[in-house]
Amino acid sequence: LAPPAEGRSTVAVLGTGGTIASYVDYRTGAVHPAVTAEELVFSVPELLEVCNVRARVVFSTYSENLKPDHWRQLARETASEFQRGAVGVVIPHGTDTLHFTTAALAFMLRDLPGPVVVVGAQRSSDRPSSDAAPNLLAAAHVATADLGEVVAVMHGETSDSHADIHRGAKVRKMHASRR
Repeated sequence: LAPPAEGRSTVAVLGTGGTIASYVDYRTGAVHPAVTAEELVFSVPELLEVCNVRARVVFSTYSENLKPDHWRQLARETASEFQRGAVGVVIPHGTDTLHFTTAALAFMLRDLPGPVVVVGAQRSSDRPSSDAAPNLLAAAHVATADLGEVVAVMHGETSDSHADIHRGAKVRKMHASRR
């Protein structure tokens, strides 16, 4: 990634997989994991204007396959990033179970020194109509805010003019593909 910019806070990006980090095989219609956490960050260069980024993949799994052991691992990795000096943590995640992970982390992580932002996308990043970049950029802004809790951040309406922030234990998926 880019060298750290002086005066900018460091945000950790912990990749888990999901549509936000996937591409569509247009021959079959199947969605496949496409990018690492670093590649996802590089695909949205505006992130580096908001904060310094330390990105890595924790696991690359479709969100419907995540289990409580994954949540415990994410909680440990998140705590580790705060101990290493991150002011916030962004977790790109699949939307199928984003609400479960967000709620689990909200109950597991207490007395947080900064925000933990779970973010997803309804459309893969290789599609012209993708919401991945604006959602990730919104997540980075929230991750540098004065907030000590787990939240989910995604587009607030169909034209992606703004993002909404939802408390971790108050998130639910409303539609399988609608933005």
